[in-house]
Amino acid sequence: MDYRPEPLIIDRRIGRPPWDVNPFVREVLLLSDRAKQLFEEIDAAAFQFVRLESFERDAAGDHPIAPYWLCDVIRCIDAVIRNQPDVTINHLENGTYTFNLESNGKVKFDAARIGAARVFRLAYKNPYVMMDGAARSLITKARLIGPQFALKGVKQ
Repeated sequence: MDYRPEPLIIDRRIGRPPWDVNPFVREVLLLSDRAKQLFEEIDAAAFQFVRLESFERDAAGDHPIAPYWLCDVIRCIDAVIRNQPDVTINHLENGTYTFNLESNGKVKFDAARIGAARVFRLAYKNPYVMMDGAARSLITKARLIGPQFALKGVKQ
């Protein structure tokens, strides 16, 4: 990848530093180095990362810190079982379709299509990202900080 992003400059005089996991643009996340290492441990093939040279700014200037990372879930699996009452298929004019999934948590997935994947984006239903229970447990145990990971007793 030839994309070379601008460096990330964190000026604590303006506010708090970024969390471990931060919404960025569309479905892209801004991750701390700690969160990136954990995501790679969970399922490295599910993600694409772009390193941001990172600096902390104070009155004396800019000082290098651990890198932050842009992150996107790049694995996409068509895993929704279509013949179930909680799934509505919207056929589009261009011949493709999207799903409406009821939010009652009872949507079923085809385990054979998921295979060994622990993290994936739902085909035809961006920005939904699915994660297995073991991956969720690792994230909870690591106590990542960010709006998606509001844990009891952890100040955000």
